[in-house]
Amino acid sequence: MGQRTNRYGLFALSAMIIGFMLPAKTLDAQISTTAPSAKFDDIRDPALVAGAKASLNKDYAEAFRQYQAAADAGNAMGMYLLGALYHEGHGVPQNYALAKKWFEQASVSGNSAAMYGLGQMYEHGNGVKQDYPEALKWYRKAADVGHVDGILEIGIFYAFGRGASGIT
Repeated sequence: MGQRTNRYGLFALSAMIIGFMLPAKTLDAQISTTAPSAKFDDIRDPALVAGAKASLNKDYAEAFRQYQAAADAGNAMGMYLLGALYHEGHGVPQNYALAKKWFEQASVSGNSAAMYGLGQMYEHGNGVKQDYPEALKWYRKAADVGHVDGILEIGIFYAFGRGASGIT
C-alpha cells in the first residue's frame, strides 16, 4: 500500500507544483481530457468533430445529436461527451442517471475522462450517494491510464484524508 500511495502522492504533488508555476493558458494547453488510450480513429470520428464544432458555437442540441451518433457507433469519446452533456444539462435536460450510464460505458472502453467524471459524481454526490472511497476508486482508475486531474484528485484526497483509509 505504501509504495502505491507514495507514487500517487508524488505525481499529485508534482502536478500541483507545476500547476502553480505555469500560467493558466500554458497549463490548459498541456492538460487534455482526451483519454490517452483512445484510438486516433475515435477522436477523428466526423461526428465528434461536428459535435465539437457545435459545442464551440454553443449549439448543444446539434452537439448532442453528433455525440449520440458517435456513442451509438461504439465510440468511447462520444459516450463520454454525451455523458458530459447530460451531466451539465447542455442541449438536454440535466440527467445524472444518464450521465452516469454513459460515463460507465465509456470507462469500460478505457476513456480516462469518463473515469474521472464518475469520480466527480461520487465525490460531489451528483445523482449518486456521496461516497469518497468510490470517488477515489474512479480517480485511481483515471490516474492509472494517465489522466492528470485524476492524479491530482488522489493527492488531494490523501492530503485531506477523504476516502483514503483502506484503499490500496
